[in-house]
Amino acid sequence: MFQNHVGINLTESKLQLVEISYKNNSFFLENIDQTALGRPFRVSSDDDENWQKKTLDILQDAFNKLPVKTNLTSRFSSFTLSNSFFTVFEIPYEHSLTRRDLMEHIKWEVSVLFPETKPEDFLVQYIEVDKSDIRKENRLIVFLLKRKLANLIKQFCLRNGLTLKYIDNAHLSSLAFFYLSKNKFIDKITFSFYIEQDYSSFMALEGVTPFYFKKYDNQSDLITSVENTIGKLSEYGVDYGKVDNFVISGQSLTDEFINKFGEKFPKKIIKVNPFEYFKTTEQVTKNPLYLSQRNSFTAATGIAIRIV
Repeated sequence: MFQNHVGINLTESKLQLVEISYKNNSFFLENIDQTALGRPFRVSSDDDENWQKKTLDILQDAFNKLPVKTNLTSRFSSFTLSNSFFTVFEIPYEHSLTRRDLMEHIKWEVSVLFPETKPEDFLVQYIEVDKSDIRKENRLIVFLLKRKLANLIKQFCLRNGLTLKYIDNAHLSSLAFFYLSKNKFIDKITFSFYIEQDYSSFMALEGVTPFYFKKYDNQSDLITSVENTIGKLSEYGVDYGKVDNFVISGQSLTDEFINKFGEKFPKKIIKVNPFEYFKTTEQVTKNPLYLSQRNSFTAATGIAIRIV
């Protein structure tokens, strides 16, 4: 059963909030808001106690600036975080492993790939690529998040009377709208792009099942990098001409970028409108964020509508 839910998207420079409720057999968009952070939000190697105090203050100061803070009726909250907070990579694995053994295997791979770190310092999320019919390899796409950041978010929620339910990657959170429009994507190949200021990402899906994920440092030529990635997918029999949908969302979607993107990849680009699935009030529809920046709220809305 769906419980009223606040979704918060956190980037290095911004905090966005969406509140979704369920009433009269319908989902309602109750609140949307955003504010800039007073200082860049980063996970540093500072002493944990010192870093935690400074960073929690940054988050709290931003939250206090949100006018809708006093209007929230939900006690449940989930966070979605930008690509910059995640380490993403692929590893092989054996199907015969139990979940516990699989987690131990991932920790071992982390110790080999990143010997300067401690595997226990991370929370792990993974995708099995062979759940699709495109890639039948026994491989995992692994997302690592520093545990101390998750603990900080939990402390923030406790301080503000919120119960933390989920923490997810912003691009993965945007997949909520694939499920809401499942018939549009079923049995089709989709290329999904999530554009951010520092790190963007590309995801290839069969139906609603991801089988490839790539994170990009935006200091490089993003469009050329994406073109190279799409070329590599031919290894799995995925040619550009076979792609049914190009979906794009994120924080830094200027008309200039979308036009350049469209020139390079002449497919119909679906720019996600996360608010079209919900009823709302006249007050919300008059909010400038609702009118002009709705695509940038895809991640926050996606995590707010998440049920399981």
